[in-house]
Amino acid sequence: MHTCFRLFASFVTLSCLIAVSPANAVATWMNCSGERMDTLPPGSFVITGVGDMVFSKDHELNARSLQAVVSHLVKTTPEFGQASFLFGNLEGPITELTETSKPSIPGVSYAFRFPVGTAKLLKNSGFQAVTLANNHSLDFGGAGLADTLGHLNQHGIVGSGHVRGQFETFALGEVNLALVSVGFYPQQNSINDLGVVTELIAAAKRAADVVVVAMHAGAEGEAHIELPEGPETFLGEARGDSREFARAAIAAGADAIVGYGPHVLRAAECIAGRPVFYSIGNFLGIGGLSTANVAGIAAVAQLAFAPNKKLLGSRFVPIYFDSNKFPQVDPAGKAIAFMWHLNALAQQKLKDFVPAQPTWGALSETDY
Repeated sequence: MHTCFRLFASFVTLSCLIAVSPANAVATWMNCSGERMDTLPPGSFVITGVGDMVFSKDHELNARSLQAVVSHLVKTTPEFGQASFLFGNLEGPITELTETSKPSIPGVSYAFRFPVGTAKLLKNSGFQAVTLANNHSLDFGGAGLADTLGHLNQHGIVGSGHVRGQFETFALGEVNLALVSVGFYPQQNSINDLGVVTELIAAAKRAADVVVVAMHAGAEGEAHIELPEGPETFLGEARGDSREFARAAIAAGADAIVGYGPHVLRAAECIAGRPVFYSIGNFLGIGGLSTANVAGIAAVAQLAFAPNKKLLGSRFVPIYFDSNKFPQVDPAGKAIAFMWHLNALAQQKLKDFVPAQPTWGALSETDY
């Protein structure tokens, strides 16, 4: 199966150019009923979730890497003005600490830390929140996490998911949004504590108009790119049962789930009319993430909501990584075709799997 994916990655570019070339692409939204919408009604708002972010120690390099692609993402939703929300998974602490008890084992275990300017860079790039319910936010212990929260708070960015039993709310004009971030460690909101987390999601639904769940779960890498049935274990850690959790989260009131952690794309599913993106892959990898082979095919998830707070649809912005590991909007749309492929595999293997077919969310041809 691994060979299958490597071969698929080698020819997917050509198939995408034929299937969804930029000249014919429309920034279409689609809901779980298969209904498409090319233009959103006035007063709609968009929530954008990006994947795993690992910054380098070089602040200027980080700025060049992040700001180029984020400026393009803003252009994908020009009609929404300030009625938008951008979040992503911050895979490490913002700290000047240098000592860590976490072992660094090449290919197995890494300890990440990011420059103090990272919080300001995130703010200047339009981020309102970052999720901290992951396996790297404590790479430099509680002190490193405290430094992270201090830097984020200084620049008005909310850290989410690092405190068990807590969700975060945001006012988007007249809309109240709740972000529930979930990892797999016991001190975080944990996917392994299904009853506790679903109660938290239900509480978030009572407190907000819209609930988005950010899920960090699953085994990592190309060997684990297919969505499994049942719980996953990786490096001796219980990393949750993503499908069981997704069903419970949607039943508890989640309007959508955006996942990451495996560092590769995974299938996307519709559950009770709600989209579940099990993993959208990497977003910023210059600090140590691989962008080779299928790890270099990623996406940004966008969710559109009507003025009455009802979910209108979702779409993908396909991402690739250049020779500097800088993320770029992908005019070839490899992530779109790859997701179709992954969904087809999931349909064959998983019971009651209903694919959430991603639609093209790229820019107009003149913006490339």
